[in-house]
Amino acid sequence: MTPAARKAIARTAAFLGKEAGRLQAQADGLSTAAALRADRDLLESIPGVRPATALAILAELPDPGRFASAQQAAACAGPAPRKYRSGTSVKRRTRLSKAGHARLR
Repeated sequence: MTPAARKAIARTAAFLGKEAGRLQAQADGLSTAAALRADRDLLESIPGVRPATALAILAELPDPGRFASAQQAAACAGPAPRKYRSGTSVKRRTRLSKAGHARLR
């Protein structure tokens, strides 16, 4: 690679890093509103759910108050396990449901 190409790639990577930081700060600012803060904190209390995951879930799912249970929210998002059933003799592993938001899965 030529020195000019390396320099252009480094400039582009630096710009994209700044933009990612700016967008993350914007998302953090939006999620600190009183209405979303409680939902975000509740999601982050789940083991394995970090701030970026909680923000993605809040951005993709409809209003959390619309679901009667956590199972309904998981089914809407897509990661709910679904048992394979086909007759009585065929048994396969339980897999993730393909229903729901593909980006959240």
